[in-house]
Amino acid sequence: MKPEKLLIITYYWPPAGGPGVQRWLKFVKYLPDFGIQPIVYVPENPTYPIVDENLVNEVSDKAIVIKHKIFIFLHFLIRNVFMKIFWEKYSVYMFIILTAFIFNQFQNINTAFF
Repeated sequence: MKPEKLLIITYYWPPAGGPGVQRWLKFVKYLPDFGIQPIVYVPENPTYPIVDENLVNEVSDKAIVIKHKIFIFLHFLIRNVFMKIFWEKYSVYMFIILTAFIFNQFQNINTAFF
């Protein structure tokens, strides 16, 4: 039987440290035990406030990790403007805009493993 696949899109991924990384890291670590292959989409050039290199060892070998470069301006815009000022008021619209942006990013990635 072909395993199910789950796409996880997250900014915080090892070597980032802190509580935000733990949730996705543990999901990815244990999902293969339930017949689900995790595919993780993370930035290639992130800036993390906390770094924990030991967490890299906990990433499952069965996970596919896709890294894609993000633009500094876009990172600044998402982190400092959208998330802090507009998120509560325009959360539905921001979700649509971010989903469209991510979908466009996936158009440029080789999707042979899907």
